Amino acid sequence: MSNASSVIDRKEADKHTNGVTRIGLIALASDPTVEAEFRRMLPADGAQFFVSRVYYANDCRAEQLRAMADRIGDAALLILPGQRLGS
Repeated sequence: MSNASSVIDRKEADKHTNGVTRIGLIALASDPTVEAEFRRMLPADGAQFFVSRVYYANDCRAEQLRAMADRIGDAALLILPGQRLGS
């Protein structure tokens, strides 16, 4: 499993995003509506929205959820490879 930092230093992020808010979402691969729902919630001031997906077997047994958890870090790294999120 890869590590993806969830802590954002606002001043550091501003250096890389020019003050533009960037929002990242890890969505279930089986969810066809989440992107549109999130886009409706975005502010009208030009926030950028990026999505990555993680495989989900539509099975809520503990072993399936653990297997999905092992893929979340990799999905996070694909949101904006080599770039930072934040505002």
